[in-house]
Amino acid sequence: MIVSGVDSDHTHQTIEGMEARISAGMFIELQEKSMTPEVINYLIQHDVSEHFCFVTDDVMPDSFQKRGHLNHIVRKAIKMGLEPEKAIYASTFTPARRMRMHDRGVIAPGKIADFVLLADLQELTVSEVFKSGRKVYDTTEAYEPAASERAFPQHFYESVKLNALTAEDFHVSSAEADGKYIGRVMMVKDGSTFVEEHQTEVEVQDGQLLWQESGYGLIATFERYGKNGNRAYGLIGGDTIRRGAVATTYSHDNHNLLVVGHNPVDMMLAANEVIANQGGFCAVEDGEILASLKLPIGGILTEEPLEQTAQEVEQLLNAMKDLGYRHYNPIMSISTHSLAVSPALKITDFGLIDVNKGKVIPLLIGQAPN
Repeated sequence: MIVSGVDSDHTHQTIEGMEARISAGMFIELQEKSMTPEVINYLIQHDVSEHFCFVTDDVMPDSFQKRGHLNHIVRKAIKMGLEPEKAIYASTFTPARRMRMHDRGVIAPGKIADFVLLADLQELTVSEVFKSGRKVYDTTEAYEPAASERAFPQHFYESVKLNALTAEDFHVSSAEADGKYIGRVMMVKDGSTFVEEHQTEVEVQDGQLLWQESGYGLIATFERYGKNGNRAYGLIGGDTIRRGAVATTYSHDNHNLLVVGHNPVDMMLAANEVIANQGGFCAVEDGEILASLKLPIGGILTEEPLEQTAQEVEQLLNAMKDLGYRHYNPIMSISTHSLAVSPALKITDFGLIDVNKGKVIPLLIGQAPN
């Protein structure tokens, strides 16, 4: 990677990997999942403060509200033994310098005066917040956030250019002759956003893939920008939902409409709720909407208050878990089913993607042995 010009890494770190990267001149961005006792002890025992910083990635609103964001990471590092000054340094000055934001990250003449005053250094309890030298928050004073206003041009709120779908849109046509075939299955696994390929027997009858009889769910994606009308289908199993349906436009990196489900009617209902909302999430079971999260700005953002969004995200997560999703982060898991740079089998509107080979591959491999 370094030879090709990549000089930083935010993936899961081990001691050996981190040492090799730092010695080769690479900058390390530590997520929470890399904050093992071994890694933190290495940071304590070695003078590498100029070679790493703390970062967050894909923090859900409910976690943001309950635990915090980067402050949670710094607090955790301090509790694991890193000196408070070094932990704060690794979340302020070092990343600011890395991002070439030379006007911030430190309190000094000529810098932007963004800073906080702490009441407790160990717990990182904030008492006051200053922005450009002006106090904008004080724990002893009532805080009223500014009223939410539309902050984007109108077309940002009209990005889902799809007509309402029908149950037939979740019937998978096949040009193959009637018979049994070997099909590829995207197998979701808890603890990772990687999706492995599995193979199963599936039947084609009268030009239709009998996916509901395969023992697996269906994953479908629909191009939603009005560009080409593409759609693609695949089979899905593992630690995903076992019944009902979930639909979303929060699907990395194309953010097309992605639907996972076990029957066409629930999949249709979930998809149409997301379309009507101009983006977001919807979980459905037996024709009933269990949770709905509106993300109308480009299909991926909301302007609603954090408290409201956190509550809606928590309801969505509970609904996905009730449908059988077994994953430490169900939202991130399902949203990366379309991330065609993350191994090994993903899906886009062009079809199933063999990520390691970098090419589109068919759902059906060939006829099943007799």
